[in-house]
Amino acid sequence: MQTYFEDILSQPESLKACVSALDSKQLCMLEEMCSRPWKQIVFSGMGSSNYCAIPAVQYLMQHGKNAIRLSAADLLNYGIPSLEKDTLLVLNSQSGESVEIVRLLEKLYTTENVIAVTNDEKSTLARRAALTLSINAAPEKSVTTRTYLNSIVLDLLTAYALCSESCEALIENVRNTAMKMEKCLTGSEDMLGQMLRTLGNPAQLCVLGRGCSFATACAGTLFLREVSRYPAFYESCGEFRHGPMEIVDDSFYGIVIAVQEETFPLQKRLAKDICAHGGHLVVIANEEIEGIETIIVPQVDDGLSPLMTILPIQLYADHMAKHKGIEAGSFRWGSKITTIE
Repeated sequence: MQTYFEDILSQPESLKACVSALDSKQLCMLEEMCSRPWKQIVFSGMGSSNYCAIPAVQYLMQHGKNAIRLSAADLLNYGIPSLEKDTLLVLNSQSGESVEIVRLLEKLYTTENVIAVTNDEKSTLARRAALTLSINAAPEKSVTTRTYLNSIVLDLLTAYALCSESCEALIENVRNTAMKMEKCLTGSEDMLGQMLRTLGNPAQLCVLGRGCSFATACAGTLFLREVSRYPAFYESCGEFRHGPMEIVDDSFYGIVIAVQEETFPLQKRLAKDICAHGGHLVVIANEEIEGIETIIVPQVDDGLSPLMTILPIQLYADHMAKHKGIEAGSFRWGSKITTIE
């Protein structure tokens, strides 16, 4: 099995394999299911299988659709009464056997409205769902890399179908994005060097994003905690000014993701304010921000930007594991499939 670092490098090829495996019959089935008059669309999963839906939900909201994202735990314990017959339920689970997903399926009065996004077509989730979209990723070292990125694409593909947008156009865009990722990863040592130059190995780290980049903030901190057992936390950039800014001083270390064109001025101002208050900051962006360490990544469509912005954070997580002398992504208390709620 590959190392975690090798898993990172293999992500672009995995993305291309994922979309290449989608045949016309499967796309027609997806388009047919999404053409029904759904009044509500709910995406759900746990961990990175929850965060992967953030770009899809944002895309749907921007197109006037009633879409939400809930953790499968909250949906299971509190949200089932809201799932009416005209609700489309998109369930993300790499294994298809996560305890919350399995118990949720047992409690649903019907699964004819369920789309499964999973890496195991023989799993409980795949067997019960009306339609299964295969993540089609090779086994990973431990924590997710390829499966997270592929799930982003499949959720976004579902969102495109719900908006009657061209799935073929998205697939071609994914291929182009994967090629840009490959080029970006050839400079992995430089990206990591920029991270270390400003952040080093701090006591804790805050990752901030908004919009589609909030997916990177959430998943990035999860990967740092899983891969290197490192105390990272995430914040919404919009929420950060409403209280959390008070933690910023010369002991604050953070990452700001700033790739959305429409909110770039807001991200830039937040980054400069954090630095003005003594914080140590790296910005992941499509253009240089003067006076702040900026990791420049290629510009791609907004919904696909988390495929690009997660790369420096994954590399940093791998470094932190090596710095602590542990095997990147090895579990102590958990496992790849969570079976205890």
